[in-house]
Amino acid sequence: MEEQNKAKQVSMNPAENNQENKTQQKLSYDDLNAACADLYQQNQHLKEQLNRMYMQMNQIQDNIKGLEYSFLVLEHKDCFDEDFVKACADRIQYALYSAMTEEGEENKTETSKNAD
Repeated sequence: MEEQNKAKQVSMNPAENNQENKTQQKLSYDDLNAACADLYQQNQHLKEQLNRMYMQMNQIQDNIKGLEYSFLVLEHKDCFDEDFVKACADRIQYALYSAMTEEGEENKTETSKNAD
């Protein structure tokens, strides 16, 4: 039992690693194959998560860019149609309202967690 615990611990000292390597048992081909398959599946899962995060980041960047343009439209509202200016103002109001409600919900969940 003690030998198995030593085998699982990794030392940063190369001399200790050499001594421990001699005492470790070699893994069979099937064990290595299973470990490789597990790591491959974990890698695929992490890649999917990363891609989802990139997509979310791009959506957020697009929304921010759209809001920047909406503010510019409001700054130069005499150059644009009244309906378009109103649509830009509505977009800004919606974004601000959404941010406030999300922030309020986060505060409620934090206070309920702290109460527990």
